[in-house]
Amino acid sequence: MTEHIDMKKEIDAIEAELEEKQKELDKIGVLSRDSVRYCAKAINMMHNKDFDEAAALLGKSRDAIASLKRMTKDNYMLMMSFQEFAEASVLYWVTKEAVSSRIPNYKELGISPEAYLLGVMDVVGELKREILDSLRANETEKAKAYLVLMESIYDATRAIRFPESVLPGFRKKQDVARIQLENAGSDILRFTK
Repeated sequence: MTEHIDMKKEIDAIEAELEEKQKELDKIGVLSRDSVRYCAKAINMMHNKDFDEAAALLGKSRDAIASLKRMTKDNYMLMMSFQEFAEASVLYWVTKEAVSSRIPNYKELGISPEAYLLGVMDVVGELKREILDSLRANETEKAKAYLVLMESIYDATRAIRFPESVLPGFRKKQDVARIQLENAGSDILRFTK
């Protein structure tokens, strides 16, 4: 006959550790969602040309990201926040500066290179929207400048090939960017005829 082993104390200790871990993950989730929300609102403000409000929202996102980075070193958990921050920051730079020839890099933004690449690919879609807004405002040269920037992003990233495990979702974003680029070029041609 075997003796009954009392593991309750050990299991209770493990459960307490896991509860603490869950609390930390919950805090990370809230901060991550807040950061993404700030970026989405900032992008909307940029399209509305309210750059002061966009800058304030980007500041809030940057603060949330700084807190997240203090809470965890797991870049995978931070990927969505980093990606959205890259998209919003790069878009801010090019729209506020009225098509800048330089955009901030991932080190300047304090994010992972993977998240940066994914965010930059999303900028292509936002630039397509800026092109349409520029054409509606009869600002053809500005639309063409945005198209050149779209082309620059696409051309610079076209040869990047990594498996999904290294750069999740990137190939799909490349395909979407190519289609958006082709459509934007067609939109400008139709408008200028």
